[in-house]
Amino acid sequence: MTDLWERQEGEPDEAFRAFVYHRDMPLPRKVDAYGAFPVAQMFRWHKQWAWPIRTRAYDNHLSAFAVECKKAEIAKSSKVIAEEHMAILADMRVFLQLEVGKMLEQASALGGAASAKPSELGKLLDITVKLDRLVRGESTEKVETVDLSHMTDEELEIFNALSKKAGGT
Repeated sequence: MTDLWERQEGEPDEAFRAFVYHRDMPLPRKVDAYGAFPVAQMFRWHKQWAWPIRTRAYDNHLSAFAVECKKAEIAKSSKVIAEEHMAILADMRVFLQLEVGKMLEQASALGGAASAKPSELGKLLDITVKLDRLVRGESTEKVETVDLSHMTDEELEIFNALSKKAGGT
């Protein structure tokens, strides 16, 4: 089966050529805008070959295509960003390993000053682990889920009221 905006079975060349001109013109479309054929003929084809339905189908097709293109663009951008974050994470891991190594060497030499404070390394490690989890699509917080499917509607209402009173959601 052909798409509605393509040439239909039995549609004359001239009628399809006029339809394509009509289909591809900017909105708002006008049946009498194409001067290659008499206006009365254009209106007959418009009705006979269901131009309003066909142009709507074409517009919907173009809209769906535009949405898919935008989704693909966003997915591509997200992938590039994720790759950049992974590279940053790799650099952060190397830096942390070097700094921890320096601290261990200085600690064994007794009395040497560390190039990074332990508290700074702790914060950097925390940030690195959280960013690593985010990039991988994992949660950075411990989230517990509760199965409420066994509760009745009345019990759920009571539970929601108690949650609100306790400061929950």
